[in-house]
Amino acid sequence: MWAYFRFGYVTRVARRNYRQQKGLQLPHRVEWNENEWFSESSLSKKVVPWSHVLKWGESDKTFVLYASDVSYSILPKRAFPDDAFISDFRVLLERKNGPASAPKVPGRWVQTATGAFCVFMFVMNIVMLLFPA
Repeated sequence: MWAYFRFGYVTRVARRNYRQQKGLQLPHRVEWNENEWFSESSLSKKVVPWSHVLKWGESDKTFVLYASDVSYSILPKRAFPDDAFISDFRVLLERKNGPASAPKVPGRWVQTATGAFCVFMFVMNIVMLLFPA
């Protein structure tokens, strides 16, 4: 049952939600400076001061910036122009927020509705990265 929920149902729902939310499919521009990072699309603009980043994590393919335990932004490394930018971003994160302290993958399996929601949102974000419009 768990495998069906994890790999079947959640993935299908995440893909459907991604198809329905056209704003998620738009190109986003992400920039950063010493004070903040920001993301912009044709529909929205998000500005986040470094002091509002609770924690961050890194995997081989992404950076994950947490605003809280259940709210995070995923920045795919494939969006960076080269390895030097990735390294510079990592150094800035360490300088502004300390060493990576978050899990490499957001959302730990927990026995609460919040945990299930985190996992769902994580899967939805991964599906969006793997299956762009």
